[in-house]
Amino acid sequence: MDTSFKELFLIAKENIATIFKITITTSVIGVIYALLATPVYKSELFMISTDEKSDGILGGGIQGLASQFGLGGNLDMSNSSDIYNKRVAIKILSSREFTLDFLYKKNYMGFLYPEKWNPEKAIWKKEVDIPNHEAIMKTMNETRTIFEDLKSGVIQYSLESPYPEFATDFLNSSVKEINLKVREMSQEDGKKKIAYLEQEINKTNLIQAQAVLTALLKDEKQNLMIANTRDDFVFKVIDKAIVPKQKFKPSRRVIAISSFFFGLLISISYIIFINTRINSAQENG
Repeated sequence: MDTSFKELFLIAKENIATIFKITITTSVIGVIYALLATPVYKSELFMISTDEKSDGILGGGIQGLASQFGLGGNLDMSNSSDIYNKRVAIKILSSREFTLDFLYKKNYMGFLYPEKWNPEKAIWKKEVDIPNHEAIMKTMNETRTIFEDLKSGVIQYSLESPYPEFATDFLNSSVKEINLKVREMSQEDGKKKIAYLEQEINKTNLIQAQAVLTALLKDEKQNLMIANTRDDFVFKVIDKAIVPKQKFKPSRRVIAISSFFFGLLISISYIIFINTRINSAQENG
């Protein structure tokens, strides 16, 4: 049975009390949920990539670390080594192995699974269902985002958590950690190159070859000096994460408004359904 707008208005008018009760009930439930729901905070960090050519200071470290995490073969080298280094660095930052190692190293599991983790002993509690690596990464991937503005080159790194201090510390510390790892690998790579070049210079008697090798040696020593003095090695933070004071979600206003209109929709649908059944019964009778 088709119901015109006029008939719908009359039906709603006749059942205004039912509509009011259902709408108020859903609204109250929505408000209660908004008040009782665990608040989630979002911490953000902004940084830029300190790209260098792959045959320079950053390249050896970032490619070595990519191989360590098994990522090198999964990424397109592209025509630009700078783009490659940036992509690999971002990929490592969100990789499974780096993330899990960092969570355990910093004793952060208690913030993801407070009911299962013993922060004093830094181990899983006894007789609990220990989450596997896939579950842990699923939790992280649902709350952590890395977004790069291709025009400005600024990378937005954010994390949502009920624990604002944890979210902030995780962002700041993980950037420091990857900077340290790539820096150490670049230092190691640079020392090996310097030792090799010095050995080759001593082995050759050709003046032209010695000149070329000496120039390469000078570059490598300069690169190593930069590696020894630069802390922001892969990512330079331009706006570090600070502890958020305002919750990110749930929004009480949005929930209250949504629950009101949801209740209104449910109540109108209900009275139309009931009215249709009554009319059908009368017609069949």
